[in-house]
Amino acid sequence: GTAHYTLADAGKTYVYTVSETGTGAGVTNDNGTHTVTVKVVDNHDGTMTATPKYDGGESLTITNTYAAAGDVVLEATKEINSWGKAESFTFTLAPVDNAPMPESSDATTSAVVKTVTQDELTAKFGTIKYSAEGEYKYTITETDDGVAGITYDTTPHEVVVTVTDNHDGSMTAAATYDGESSLTITNTYAAEGKVELEATKSINEWGEAKSFTFTLAP
Repeated sequence: GTAHYTLADAGKTYVYTVSETGTGAGVTNDNGTHTVTVKVVDNHDGTMTATPKYDGGESLTITNTYAAAGDVVLEATKEINSWGKAESFTFTLAPVDNAPMPESSDATTSAVVKTVTQDELTAKFGTIKYSAEGEYKYTITETDDGVAGITYDTTPHEVVVTVTDNHDGSMTAAATYDGESSLTITNTYAAEGKVELEATKSINEWGEAKSFTFTLAP
């Protein structure tokens, strides 16, 4: 607004304070109190000059910041027809192009390894927090532990996390796994064994026979 001064104010200095109030979702206010000093001078020509100083400067800029955040937990579920002699399966979450990683990881670019057992069939890789909109990519890959009879799926599965700012201080992080809403990594177990079948010939006299032929049929 506009402050009006009269001749009685000439030569005086007035001090005001300016502070910000109110808030918005995700917005950080300037909580400081700013001082405005106005010196009134009579120009002796029927006018007066009122010169303001803002915290000692010529102008005042009050700065706010807006920040939103969101998070997601990536996971993979194990499925197998029989565990055989396997006691666990191991999965590795790796970032693509320096995508953010779970808080529990040692570094932004390090992979996270999780193991599942028959008691817990889903590998959960921890909470990943995001502070910017965008698309973030990862891979989840199963380790070939070499247990006899198990066929492992060592194909890297693509994970895409799409982060959207809701403009209320929050973000939505939605994950797709190979284009689907969840990831199930399937193994198969098959046992093998072998035996040698045989038949022995017994005859009282071979006569003119030189050989006998046998056929094995399933």
